[in-house]
Amino acid sequence: MKRFIILLLLMTTLRLNAQNQEKFIPDENNFAVFASFGQLIGSSNDEKENISSIQITPNFQIGKHLAFGLTTGVGWYDIALFPVGPDIKLILPLREYGSFYINAAVGHSFPLEDVKLEYAEVLETKGGRFACTHLGYIFPMKGNCKLFVALGYQYQSSSHVQVHWVYKELERKIKYNRFSVRIGLKLF
Repeated sequence: MKRFIILLLLMTTLRLNAQNQEKFIPDENNFAVFASFGQLIGSSNDEKENISSIQITPNFQIGKHLAFGLTTGVGWYDIALFPVGPDIKLILPLREYGSFYINAAVGHSFPLEDVKLEYAEVLETKGGRFACTHLGYIFPMKGNCKLFVALGYQYQSSSHVQVHWVYKELERKIKYNRFSVRIGLKLF
């Protein structure tokens, strides 16, 4: 909750600095990088209620409304996972007030560390599929750097194979269904 309040204060401060802009000038550059920090909020049934993640999405804009890119980053679930997958954005620019966007990404996540369990030996750590979709708003600001906020949904799966006293090897699959809150910068 403290992180969310700090992010909200940061967003408000940056928004107040952006309001002294006289006129919004649309982006002329076709390449942009969306870099964001997010909280993935889930239920208490999982081992972690809140998960932090960093997402970096370089995009190439085709036309006025469509952008394609590649989603990467790090999410700290039970283990750190590195997602990689294609991303598509539909951008709806407003005349003087910034832009709304909706994006979707799917792909596969790779583990950056091995699962460590106190009660069992882990033989193999595997990543899994991920999918996410967000609705966001890009605030108009001077220069090449713009602030954005996004709300959405993120799905992530992973698994690991552990030694079991009856089955010898047992694969445990973990799935996360999370509400996602992101704040970030659109660079270039």
